[in-house]
Amino acid sequence: MIETESGLSRWTEDDYRSEASREISTFFVAKDSESRSLTGFIIVRLITTPRTLPDESTVPFEAEILNIGVLASFRHRGIGRALLDEVLSQLRSLGRGTIHLEVRARNRSAIRFYDRFGFEITGFRPAFYREPADDAVLMTLHV
Repeated sequence: MIETESGLSRWTEDDYRSEASREISTFFVAKDSESRSLTGFIIVRLITTPRTLPDESTVPFEAEILNIGVLASFRHRGIGRALLDEVLSQLRSLGRGTIHLEVRARNRSAIRFYDRFGFEITGFRPAFYREPADDAVLMTLHV
């Protein structure tokens, strides 16, 4: 339901289970305080971890935000911002790194949302999304 209302790419239940089983992926969820029902979620995958090389130089982490969505009836209450704040806080604790995401080109409000967090447009993928068809805007944040 959140996925549909948020215009996210369709994932099956198996897709979510598979992603949750990866040690490199983390899910954060928001729940309604009264009903305890799910109101929003974010999924992030750590692509590479920070490392120190033999010459003492460091390799920063790289992460990707795979999905973020909030039920329409709970939007504009700071839930999406709180979810993204938590992910960014967790990732910043790793040190220097880069965070990537893709967003539908037609989703101007999402692009503005990420821009407020400091994400910059770094690329474009024509015809990336299906159902409905749309291009992808690639955005990156360096921390």
